[in-house]
Amino acid sequence: MAADASGSSVVVEENEGQKCVVGRKREMEDEVSVQANLCRPEINGFRPVHFFGVFDGRHVSALCKARMHVIMEEELMRVKVIGGESNVGGELWRTAINRSFQKMDEMALRL
Repeated sequence: MAADASGSSVVVEENEGQKCVVGRKREMEDEVSVQANLCRPEINGFRPVHFFGVFDGRHVSALCKARMHVIMEEELMRVKVIGGESNVGGELWRTAINRSFQKMDEMALRL
């Protein structure tokens, strides 16, 4: 249950699914990661953030599936909103997401 702007209770349903199709290859190399309620960062007003990731095959997709949501959570939780900062244009989000991808890239390059 959640409350809407008027304070009335509303039911929030979360539905997600996935479908993977193997093309001409013998094995599926792509990976999918779904993490509902990953975290509740200050940057999002302490509301839940859900993570959905689709990672292209080859050699790093399993690593991305295992680590990207962990890195993303760490980076989002690090952000502190200072003095009612309005986060104009989503700059705080952009910075956190860019740092997450940079860290994942660094990990993948070490393979």
